[in-house]
Amino acid sequence: MGGNITHTSRNPRPHLQDCSEPGDRSAGEGGREEAEWIRVERAREEAAANRVADPVGGAGRLHAQSAAGRRRGHHHRQHDRRGREIHRFALLLPLAWIDGVAIFFAVLVVCLVTTVNDYKKERQFEKLNETAESEKRVHCIREGQEMEDVQIGDTVEKHPKRVHIDDLVVGDIVRIETGKTIPADAILIEGKDVEMDESAVTGESNTMKKISYTECLTKIEYIKARHPEDLEKHTAVPSPVLLSGTKVFKGTGLYMVIVVGKISFMGELKESMEGEHEETPLQQKLTSLSEDIGKIGLIAAIATVVVMFVSYFIMRGKNSDWETDDVGLCFSYLVLGITVLVVAIPEGLPLAVTIAMAYSVMKMYQENNFVKTLAACETMGEVNNICTDKTGTLTKNLMTVLEVWIGERSYNVEADRTVLAKEAPRDTVDSFFEILACNTNVEDANATEVGFLKFLEASQYDYNEVRKRLMPDSKSYDRILFTSSRKKSATFLKKEGTDWLYTFGNVMKILESCSMICDKNGNDVAITEEIKQNLLNDITKANTRALRTLGVARKRLAPGEYGDDHLDGVKDEVYPIEESGLTFVGYLGLRDQLRERVLEAVTILTKKAGVTVRMVTGDNYETAVAIAKECGIIDPSVPALDKNMAMTGFDFYERVGGKALLCKKCEEDKQKGQKVGENQDIVIEIENKPGEEKTCPVCKSKLEVAAKNMDEFRRIAESLRVISSCRPGDKYLLVAGLRYMGNIVGVTGDGSNDAPALKKADIGLAMNAGTDLAKDAAGIVLLDNNFASIQTAVNWGRNIFDSIRKFVQFQLSVNIVALVLAFVGAAVISESPLTAIQLLWVNLIMDSLASLALATDSPTMQQLERPPVKKDEYIITKVVFSLISRGCCRIS
Repeated sequence: MGGNITHTSRNPRPHLQDCSEPGDRSAGEGGREEAEWIRVERAREEAAANRVADPVGGAGRLHAQSAAGRRRGHHHRQHDRRGREIHRFALLLPLAWIDGVAIFFAVLVVCLVTTVNDYKKERQFEKLNETAESEKRVHCIREGQEMEDVQIGDTVEKHPKRVHIDDLVVGDIVRIETGKTIPADAILIEGKDVEMDESAVTGESNTMKKISYTECLTKIEYIKARHPEDLEKHTAVPSPVLLSGTKVFKGTGLYMVIVVGKISFMGELKESMEGEHEETPLQQKLTSLSEDIGKIGLIAAIATVVVMFVSYFIMRGKNSDWETDDVGLCFSYLVLGITVLVVAIPEGLPLAVTIAMAYSVMKMYQENNFVKTLAACETMGEVNNICTDKTGTLTKNLMTVLEVWIGERSYNVEADRTVLAKEAPRDTVDSFFEILACNTNVEDANATEVGFLKFLEASQYDYNEVRKRLMPDSKSYDRILFTSSRKKSATFLKKEGTDWLYTFGNVMKILESCSMICDKNGNDVAITEEIKQNLLNDITKANTRALRTLGVARKRLAPGEYGDDHLDGVKDEVYPIEESGLTFVGYLGLRDQLRERVLEAVTILTKKAGVTVRMVTGDNYETAVAIAKECGIIDPSVPALDKNMAMTGFDFYERVGGKALLCKKCEEDKQKGQKVGENQDIVIEIENKPGEEKTCPVCKSKLEVAAKNMDEFRRIAESLRVISSCRPGDKYLLVAGLRYMGNIVGVTGDGSNDAPALKKADIGLAMNAGTDLAKDAAGIVLLDNNFASIQTAVNWGRNIFDSIRKFVQFQLSVNIVALVLAFVGAAVISESPLTAIQLLWVNLIMDSLASLALATDSPTMQQLERPPVKKDEYIITKVVFSLISRGCCRIS
């Protein structure tokens, strides 16, 4: 019986021996449980055999052995779970390079898209400014040699030496060629009838006469001997200096190069435009957004790692020993934390921004906006101030004669060009036309002279026949050129044996020299007070219609009055022979017509889009105000202008105290009542030097160019709409002051003198007809030179910002859900449901495709019916945040 009992106790459950088949996935666990059960049974038998000798102690040992077995089983199960995690990590470790390569590929795609677009823009810009190689070479005399040997086929021929403008050196003698730009600062050493177009440098449209250096010295000695007081006037003697960047209007001669490179006029101007690259408003907003997202992602990543480590230590138990496999497991937790950080950061945002701007740049080019850099197009969307030229931008730069005053009355020649022939005194009309023909350059006519010639042609007047009869060659007449200080031109010629003086120019300047007038019967009569007052009233009416009034007068010279010394005694460039005794023949009113769609564009920008448009022009006050009213910059219904609404450039510069370097931080501290320096006052008013950066001695902040009296500047800027007779320095000061106030400023320009203002502005808009230097300084080139294209640029800029904001809303909705999912997964199951490469795929591929859809949205007029985005406005507004929250809920 004892044997039976022993046999039964050794195998009390024989059916368990065959309960698991070979290959069963639970065989290992079943075997371990069976072995443990057998050990427990044997201990129980031994306790039963010894129960009589030690009943209490045996039971205690049995209980202790059972507890130890359970602890060993729990330990084995925990060890197996960690083993499975480490095994899975080890399997994925050889594929870890995929994440790094994918991230590298993503960065490469963004860089390539940006680089390719910038390269294309640069190539297009070079093509836009492409100049024939022959235009870059000049006829040079170097070391006394004017000819050089040129190999043509098998023969060697002598040709004039042609030197590239970049290879000119000091001492080279260059031959003047009409239409060529002077490549370096030079002195005219020999010349005949040389006139220079310096409008690109000075802004003055009138040509400047130049004489050779020896002629200049001779004139100085002549004036010094007879009228030494005239030498104090810088315009007493024409200058022999030719500045780089100016263009030869007419004439022949030679000039010697005296300054090249960075110290030349154009070199210094280019150097003054070199400065530190500043972030655009959108870039600042995106930088701020990225920093905030990075902080949130970093916090979430740290929280995830902390939760996983806490969970790990709790599962291990405080009595477990540290094992080698735990190192890999902890490393996997750190990788998961980095994955959570990857989820938070919108990697697709740079690519989305680049794609949106690249697409917009392409579409803007089709609408006459050539964008040189991608950042320029989005800046236009945030512009709230535009300072624009008048001539060529708001207007066509084609002067048209609309009104003629002859015989004590005015005639509207816009509707009927033949009205003068029908109604005006014939002799007076012939004299009027003859004076215009003799004072106009036919070969190299400027915009005003082109208007004269078209008017004469429309009136069926043969001005070529008159010029051939009265001015057959250059020796048959003498001319005093029109200058900004003279404000008139004069021609001396002989007609039917009598010397005559024909003059035209500013009507008030001409009227000052007149004592007679042609009446309605064609007779010369004395100017009475009544006649003069009626004439002045008509002139005022013409000016209010934005007409440029130019007077025409003549003078019969007495025998001997015109001779070699008739130009002696110059006073303000007006010579005694033309000071008095003239007969006023009449005046004509010209106007530069507005370009198409300008009025509509200005109205939309100012009335709906919240953009302040200011006219900055070199024209006189009356013409500038009249054009401003005509195009909508000034409300035409305003009866009287405020003194701050329109002013001359000189008045503006004087009232704001000129240009200075100011510390914006110190000024803000002062306004808050904080102490600034020792005297609690801002005294950092240092005259600005081009290319020089200075820091505040108080707070070490970077100084900014602004007006010395910013309080007065702010009062003026609130209502300022027109600056007339504006100089380049006035324009630069206006732009600098507006930017100092926190505005985003756009500026138009076409001359080299506009380049500093174009560079200083947030966005420069150069005319396609402008100089190369102006286009280099600008961010956008208006291909059609039309202000209406600025409205198009603003519309596309706002569309870009809206597209980027939509994309941010879309991507953050996805990223927030992924971030929460990764964090919850890490906290609950100790791993993220999505791997790093999967998250990168979501951020880059899916979001990039979405950005393509958002970027291809066309702008709408509704975008121009709201004010521009403020410079300090956060890219995520309350509305966008609400939409992101809804999107997260739907995705979840």
